Amino acid sequence: MKLILLQITIVSLLPVFLSCSGSDSSKTGTSLKKGEYAFIISDSLGKTLADGIMKFDKITSDKSVSQFTHIVSGSYTVRRYVDDNDTNFIGISTLNGGALTAQYNEKNLTIFINTNPMIADANVFINATLNKADNSLSGVWNFSAFRNVRKNEGGIFAASRIK
Repeated sequence: MKLILLQITIVSLLPVFLSCSGSDSSKTGTSLKKGEYAFIISDSLGKTLADGIMKFDKITSDKSVSQFTHIVSGSYTVRRYVDDNDTNFIGISTLNGGALTAQYNEKNLTIFINTNPMIADANVFINATLNKADNSLSGVWNFSAFRNVRKNEGGIFAASRIK
């Protein structure tokens, strides 16, 4: 009788032990979704400078950095610049569309986007936070250049997932 009770106990507890394994195989995706995002780049006062579409094509885990890090690749297009002659928007010179790369941190819900991954100098970088409720991104952009005499160029970034 004791043997039967022991076997029943083991069989009934077996699924509990198997489901509590240490692997991360149940983490199949991220809260950041692939797809298209309509974005707006504004100055620090909220005046729109440019808008367009970002598309995240591929999101892959990068455990060499941390268990929460994901590499994002995709592209973007700029639909319009509010004022092509706006000399206050220094990023207009390099924000031309094309490939983008990013690092997404699932734990912090943060993303760092490089809008010109093939260019080391004169580049627009975006730091944003994901709102999981509506899959929108909000944060800041910054123009970076090795010999930039106009330091701290940047402003506000916002993006909404459209599909």
